[in-house]
Amino acid sequence: MKHYTYNSSHYMIQMTVPGVFTLLIGLYSMYKFLTGGFNFLWLLITFVCVYNVWNTFVSISNPSEIIIDDDTLTFAAYKGSHVYETKKIEKFAMRPVAGGERMYVMIDKGGILRGRYWIRLAEFNDSKELNDYFYRLDARVNPDSVFTTARKQGRERQKKV
Repeated sequence: MKHYTYNSSHYMIQMTVPGVFTLLIGLYSMYKFLTGGFNFLWLLITFVCVYNVWNTFVSISNPSEIIIDDDTLTFAAYKGSHVYETKKIEKFAMRPVAGGERMYVMIDKGGILRGRYWIRLAEFNDSKELNDYFYRLDARVNPDSVFTTARKQGRERQKKV
């Protein structure tokens, strides 16, 4: 079993504090909407805040831990977790962002409650190994994907050099 952990002090600053701050802004904007004559700008701000708080604290879209063993892949944060049996994953999509330092991962089409994850690779211990794991998983689930094809062709070119 391999346990990847987000740098805890960075997680607090980058995820938890903004999540709590957004919650407070959302509560304030809801109050202003209800007491200030139904200004729809306050309602829009409330919806944006609800979306952010939901992604942070409910759907675990920014996990603080990723646990990988032979049969399962687990994303965890705030005492909640989403566990996937790797052999049962039917759809897997990943999109590297910001020069490969972050990755958006979607498992089994993702949804409002689970299956969509933003992984800040640079913040996790053994980030290169974690990155390689996601590429291997993509190759297993999507053998004809662009990422898999490009990696195979890149390896073949490197062997020739």
